[in-house]
Amino acid sequence: MNIILIVGKLISFVKNDDDNILTRTIIIEVPRPFANSNGETENDYFQVELWRGLSEMINDNLPLNSTVAIKGRLQSKGEKNIIIAEKFTFIN
Repeated sequence: MNIILIVGKLISFVKNDDDNILTRTIIIEVPRPFANSNGETENDYFQVELWRGLSEMINDNLPLNSTVAIKGRLQSKGEKNIIIAEKFTFIN
């Protein structure tokens, strides 16, 4: 079973080559739950692909720096992994 759940902050909209509103790619910043050897917390950055209704809703309603929860699946695209969103929730 391929399920992934992340909670993080929207930091960027990725420009699609064809400006197709049916798909939208965003970057989510997710803090790690532990500190590194210097005592600093690091962040991971994930590409999330949204389709159809989710894409339109994000386009119209989601400002940068919003905190969101995303449920989806992990998909391999060549040498890169991307999260395909199935549901998302605004947290703030």
